[in-house]
Amino acid sequence: MFDLVTILDIYLWLSVVVIGAIFLICVPNAERGMKLLDHEQAQLPKIMRGRYAGMFLFSLFAVWYGDLQVILAWLAVMGFYALYDAFTYFRSGGKYITHLIPAVFVALGLVLIVLVMTRS
Repeated sequence: MFDLVTILDIYLWLSVVVIGAIFLICVPNAERGMKLLDHEQAQLPKIMRGRYAGMFLFSLFAVWYGDLQVILAWLAVMGFYALYDAFTYFRSGGKYITHLIPAVFVALGLVLIVLVMTRS
């Protein structure tokens, strides 16, 4: 029989697989992926509000928790979001600076954390 730690480990890795599968569904065609995942274009502004609330809450937790490795990983993800958005808008000819600025800000934070971690 499995112990609880093993069950949790399996659950967590299964969660990674599910998120990866969702990503792969959206890679070839984002619009088709949205339809397959039952996302509605008209609801995206409300969905994004929830996403940003989640990002804020996790950012708040990461800083409160104070573990530099957690903060480093979170900043890397946030930087990816910002760069991806900036690149997407740049390619379409849209306004990208408002997404590029946070990416640069995050990069500065990553450098600072690495400097602090390597001096400890």
